[in-house]
Amino acid sequence: MLRAIQRYLGDRDVRRRLIFTVVVLVGYRGLTFIPLPEHAGQVTSQLQKIVGTDLYFTLNIISGGALTQNAIVALSVGPYMAAASLLEFAKLFVPALQEWEKEGENGRDKWLKLLYALTAVVALLTAVGLTSFTGLGLTGIVRQLAAIASLVTGTMLTLWLLQQIDEAGVGSGLTMLVFSNTLYEVLYFLSTSALTWGLIRFVAVLAVIVVLILLYIYLREAQRRVPIQSTKRVRGNRVYGGHNSYIPFPVMQVKVDTVLTVYSDLLLIAGIFGIVQSLGGGALAEAAEGVIGVLSGESRYSLPVYFIATAVVATLTSYLRIGEQDLAEGLMRTGLFVPGLRPGLSTGRYLERIGSAASTVGVVFVSFVVLLPPLVELIVGTQVPLIIFIGVWGAIDTAIDLNREMEALEIMRQYEGFTSR
Repeated sequence: MLRAIQRYLGDRDVRRRLIFTVVVLVGYRGLTFIPLPEHAGQVTSQLQKIVGTDLYFTLNIISGGALTQNAIVALSVGPYMAAASLLEFAKLFVPALQEWEKEGENGRDKWLKLLYALTAVVALLTAVGLTSFTGLGLTGIVRQLAAIASLVTGTMLTLWLLQQIDEAGVGSGLTMLVFSNTLYEVLYFLSTSALTWGLIRFVAVLAVIVVLILLYIYLREAQRRVPIQSTKRVRGNRVYGGHNSYIPFPVMQVKVDTVLTVYSDLLLIAGIFGIVQSLGGGALAEAAEGVIGVLSGESRYSLPVYFIATAVVATLTSYLRIGEQDLAEGLMRTGLFVPGLRPGLSTGRYLERIGSAASTVGVVFVSFVVLLPPLVELIVGTQVPLIIFIGVWGAIDTAIDLNREMEALEIMRQYEGFTSR
């Protein structure tokens, strides 16, 4: 591992990308110290009131402490992830969004423009829902409007930083940002907990984390292989084709961002019901308060809602990623087929069924992670926030992605050196 890191750092292009990524992440950390306008601190206190201490703690870590700092990037990547999930689910009902994927670079530009616009709308709704105008004079209202504008601007600036990492850095901008924000908190939590839990409980929690890491690595590398065969062609006395291969269906179609997407969606819902609660009255306000109580974790229905929401989002994400591949049509174009099946519709249905069955294991794993905190508390007798498990999971995910990307960069550099000779 150390030799691999030394080899990667010896590459000039890799060093440049790493330095650029670090500079962007440091720039984001600097934004977490730029506060909202004066007397607008009730924006984040209103958020804690709506979503509860546990969800607030998680969102604060994901934002790099921007919530407690009352910073302009307090919403962080939440609106972006919520907007991305809404667009992904919209593919099920809007065929035009599916057609954009087939238009190449032009379709990608359309998708990004729509994503940015929807992110701004989600950030605006969330900021308005977390802002109270009750009992404020004209000056107070102006300051709250300035706070809303600052939160939306901070969200779009965060999105721009993520795009810079995607284009000129290493890894995914979203993954790198969340990883950098959560890594410190995970290490700090484990180091301080070692002094208060006692040796047995601390070792038990570490054992759970190690099992989580090993299980995720195993599932991430696991595949369901479907055999395929190329069509035989006879030219003169020679026979071409007829080679056997396979289509790998990964078991883990979803990653750590699935759980973070659920939190982002809950943040959006909290903002919307915050608006309803402030504008409505009577039964409507009571219903909004009940929903907010569930989201805040104060209700007995909170854990089942989190679990079901995570399972639904993971299932839909897996289904969409399998459907995006359009494998049946690709096999027909390249002269490949699944033995025993007719090319076309029959093959497509079979592959979709196999892919869905394979991804079910990944969906169960993601949903199980949500249940880890209460299970650990029940068995070990120690409270461990969910974000700790998410942070460990994200760290492993980021390390695997970075290793593969650096390997790809090194192979590309060697190939370019070979062709230039």
